[in-house]
Amino acid sequence: MANQVFENTEKYKRKKLSVLRPPSHKGSSTLLRHSPTGVFLSDFARGALDWAVTCDAALCVTHISDGYTAMTGIPVRQSVTQPLEDLLHFSSVEEAALFMARLSNGEAFHKEPIAVKAEAGTVPATLSAVPLNDADGALIGIEGGINALAEDPVN
Repeated sequence: MANQVFENTEKYKRKKLSVLRPPSHKGSSTLLRHSPTGVFLSDFARGALDWAVTCDAALCVTHISDGYTAMTGIPVRQSVTQPLEDLLHFSSVEEAALFMARLSNGEAFHKEPIAVKAEAGTVPATLSAVPLNDADGALIGIEGGINALAEDPVN
């Protein structure tokens, strides 16, 4: 029984690694369909997130959904390939370094308060993100979603 579980795990790891290779994509839901979480995330994300983001291991943006432009006024094409850090506003260099180190170390985030740079200043938001790892556990990127904070959040 244990060997069967191990064999299934190894098959999953090989499949997972191939799924995580960056697909060529156009449109906001294509990358999410290729994500390890499956096809249904794309439908969920459209209703639950203001925008989705995927970064490589260097934390450079590889994909942003169209909601990014709606929130910031900045075209998606200007931000793809940029370091994620450049899309966010931090109060200090130290704050930026600590935040990016947490992401680089593979820390998952759930509704982490952030500020997103926009044409008209900054937008207070939250980030929920998970690390993407290869079969050996090495970080190969992050995938997450951003939601703007309401003016008067309901608790």
